[in-house]
Amino acid sequence: MSHQRHPEDFPLPTTRGDLPIVDSHLFDDLLPPEAAFELTAGLRRHREPFVGITEDGTPRPGLYRLNDAGTSPKAAVVAALAYLDGLAPHQRVVAALPMDAPEWRLWTNAIPTWHPKGMRLERLADGDRDRALAVIEASLSPTGYAQVRAVMALNENLGELIDDYRDTLTEFAYWFTVFGSPSGDAPWGWQLMGHHVDVHCVFVGGQVILAPVFLGAEPTTGTGRFEGVHALGDETEVALAFRRTLDPGRQEEFLMGPSLRAEDLPPELAGPWNGRHLAGAGSDNLVLPPEGIVAASLPTDQRDGSGGADPGLSRPPPAATGRAHPGARP
Repeated sequence: MSHQRHPEDFPLPTTRGDLPIVDSHLFDDLLPPEAAFELTAGLRRHREPFVGITEDGTPRPGLYRLNDAGTSPKAAVVAALAYLDGLAPHQRVVAALPMDAPEWRLWTNAIPTWHPKGMRLERLADGDRDRALAVIEASLSPTGYAQVRAVMALNENLGELIDDYRDTLTEFAYWFTVFGSPSGDAPWGWQLMGHHVDVHCVFVGGQVILAPVFLGAEPTTGTGRFEGVHALGDETEVALAFRRTLDPGRQEEFLMGPSLRAEDLPPELAGPWNGRHLAGAGSDNLVLPPEGIVAASLPTDQRDGSGGADPGLSRPPPAATGRAHPGARP
C-alpha cells in the first residue's frame, strides 16, 4: 500500500480556468506527468484482455447468468432505429459501432483526453438529440431516466455556479453511441458518456443489463433557472437511514474513515483522482478484496432496508425534451 499523499503533492493548477480543458476535451499533454497518467487510465487500459473485478485475480464462475425477464426491448429498438435513420450517413459511421467494438470499455466520468466515438449530444440538431434521448428513455425506468436527465442538467448548473469551463460544463456535453444492430433478438446496446454521467445499457433478448453505471452531481439541488432539479436525494436518504441503524460499536467494520477529507481516509481513497471510489474508468480488471460489514451478520430489518425514502422523488430538468434551457450559454 502506498504512503499517505496529500493534494499539495500534485502540482495541479489551482487558479480559475487554468486546467487545459477546452470544448469537452482535456489536453493531458499539458498536465503534470503524474496527473496525466492517472487521468488517462481508461484510455490506457480499455484494450487489456478482460478479466473482470475479482477479489484475488481469479474470476469466480457462475456468479451471474442471463435470465429472460420477459421484458420486450421493442420500444428501445424502435427508438434506436428512428435515431439512427434520422442521422446523416457520415454521422451514422461514428454514431453506431459493432457490438464488440473496444469503445464499450472506453469511458470516463470526468473529461475525455481522446476524441470519443459516438455523437456529442450538444452538436446534434434538436430533433436528432431528442431522438437520442428517446432511446435512453425507452431503455430505463421513468425514475432512472429522470435521474440521468437531472444529473445532466446539474452539470450545466455547476458551470454557471463556478462560471468556468462554460464550453464543457453543459447539459448536453455527452457522447451517445449505439453498439450493434438494434434488434429484439441479437445483443445490442448503447453508451452515454461524459462528466458525471456514464451509463452502459445492453439488451440480450428479454434481459436488460446496466453496467457499468456512474452517476454523480455537484450540486445535487439546482439553483437559479435549475431550481426544482434534484438528483441522488433518495439514495442519500436511504443510505443515511441505514447508517443510523448500525451499531456504533461496529464502526470499524463499516466506516472507511471518520470523514471524506483526504487526511481521514486510507491512501488508496485519498488521492485527488478517484473521487473517493475505486472501480472507476480503467478498472475493469480491478483486484479488490472484500471490505465492509458482512450482510449476513445484520438483523433482518437492516438487511431489508426498511424505512427507506420514497424512490420516486427525483425530478427531471425543466426542459423535458432534448432542447437546451432558454438562455443556456456554452
